[in-house]
Amino acid sequence: MKYFICVGHANYGGGIISSADGTSKGGVNEYKYNKELAPYVCKWLKTAGHEATLCIAPEGQLHSLNDEIKYFIEEEHKQNYDLSVQLHLNAFNGEAYGCEVYCYNANGLPEAQRISAKLGTVWHDRGAEERPGLYWTRKTKAKAVLVESFFCDNRDDYAKAKKLGMDAHGKLIAEGILGKTITIAPAQPKAKYYIQAGAYGTKENADVMVKVLKKKGFSASIRKVSGSVPYRVQVGTYRTKKAANKVVKKLKAAGFTVLVKSL
Repeated sequence: MKYFICVGHANYGGGIISSADGTSKGGVNEYKYNKELAPYVCKWLKTAGHEATLCIAPEGQLHSLNDEIKYFIEEEHKQNYDLSVQLHLNAFNGEAYGCEVYCYNANGLPEAQRISAKLGTVWHDRGAEERPGLYWTRKTKAKAVLVESFFCDNRDDYAKAKKLGMDAHGKLIAEGILGKTITIAPAQPKAKYYIQAGAYGTKENADVMVKVLKKKGFSASIRKVSGSVPYRVQVGTYRTKKAANKVVKKLKAAGFTVLVKSL
């Protein structure tokens, strides 16, 4: 699946940013926050095996809402996406709080509901809503959602965001988009041992032993090391000496002289 992840609003240059700014009320600037957040959304979508395109307006090149609309829509129309997502933060009076997600029509409502529910595990869930009048949900090529993660002018909402962290915040949105929990398989311990079935001064002699081992049903390869006898015939790699010794027994039973060595 292919996703378009876009940061709402733009930095016009000269200290002018078109987004809401809640810093005077103990909150955060909407654009700056989402600019930092968006790469994490992309990261988690890619971790789950999907494609994600990050779109942030070039700073100092856009100077109006119409410029923003034109830029974002043109960028989104360059490829065929399964879903287009624009990141925002809400703002009102410093008292309103919670998350909400908008979509154009019922076609994007499942994704909007899932994202809102995921964000609702941290912030108050104000729910998902169809908003056909929003330029983002109305003009995109793909079905689209507009995410309002929290109120940037609410001190408590922002405190929750800081406690959660960007990485976890991005993961919540990605999981809402996909409708599943994203998990990372634990790293497998590295192999520490190998079985040596011969050491040879020439590759030709080592190749002969490899062929003999393979005829007997063993997986064999050549490991080249430094020294006067550089070609070592190797039978597998193993994380534990116990695992290696199990294969050693089979090799010895087949008539091979072998030993376990550390990698």
